[in-house]
Amino acid sequence: MIDKENTIYEIRYDFDLGGKEIVVPEGCVLDFQGGTLNNGHIFGPARVESNTSKVLFRSCYFDSDFLKTSWFENVDYSKLFSNALNNSIINIDSDITINDICTLHEGVKMFSCKNEVKIQNNSYFVFSENNSFDGIRFKGNNTSNALKGKSGGLKVTNCHFYNFYAPTVIIIHYLSSDVVSYDCYIKNNLFENYGSNQENDKVGDSIGVSRAIATNNSIQKIYIENNTFRNQTGLEDGDAINILAESITVDSYPHENSTNNQKYGPANAFVINNTFYNISKSPVKIMASNVIVANNNIYSFEDTRFAIARAYRCENVIINNNTAFTKSVGTSIALENCFNSKAYNNSVVVNESS
Repeated sequence: MIDKENTIYEIRYDFDLGGKEIVVPEGCVLDFQGGTLNNGHIFGPARVESNTSKVLFRSCYFDSDFLKTSWFENVDYSKLFSNALNNSIINIDSDITINDICTLHEGVKMFSCKNEVKIQNNSYFVFSENNSFDGIRFKGNNTSNALKGKSGGLKVTNCHFYNFYAPTVIIIHYLSSDVVSYDCYIKNNLFENYGSNQENDKVGDSIGVSRAIATNNSIQKIYIENNTFRNQTGLEDGDAINILAESITVDSYPHENSTNNQKYGPANAFVINNTFYNISKSPVKIMASNVIVANNNIYSFEDTRFAIARAYRCENVIINNNTAFTKSVGTSIALENCFNSKAYNNSVVVNESS
């Protein structure tokens, strides 16, 4: 089908490759004229052109040689990622640079054996339903997130995020409750050297917000497990993990100070078996209901305000079996205006050598 060098192949129809490998010869152009390539392994390099913004590839597997094709005259990963891939698998087998916002289609899976995706200023990936990232090193900058999106089914595993100095590395906004979606998994990742590039060492002025993971309005379950967080800066909400849900006004809620009788809605989050080193404010901040924080270890705190976790206006929050090793601590756990919530079997070990 595609076997001659220096040839322009016009793709006018939808082709099912039947799971076969297609090695695009040197100097070829894939000119999409309304058609698509589906269900195959595509290797390059090649030049891709299109007169449409529709999806060009579905259920395909790619390597980095193919991803380094020219879309027009220059490499443009954002258009390749955003317009070309649906339910496809992308093997990042060499280092690449992203210099624009890349919006992924449903079901795209990206993996690597620790090759690097460098995120340039004001660039990031926008994930959609059932996207996954595995084994990738994401290198950040002073202005950008790594991943952000409004969907379920996100899986981020075995990745390394470092040098991100925008307020948040991963932002997850969930779909509304009338949409069927999937659970989210963030497991076995390393978040390192991240935080705020605007910190002024003053608390209370909203300058210096810093988070590795922020979730908002989760109706599905989100599992944040077996991750390592290291060397975070930023004093304003300087929390490695921030679990947030919509504020709800109710007729009667047992607050000590029931201003407007407001509480936070459900997040259905599980923060389990993570390890934290040198977090600037607290490992976990909870402004949501239905959250479990358990079996986490926290090390090398110095002048921290909250050693383990803090929760506000929530219900059904459990904080248990966590251990913090610290030089000094203000408060180990804060549960403020929380109902049907409890903290137990947690410990703080104060040691000058921590």
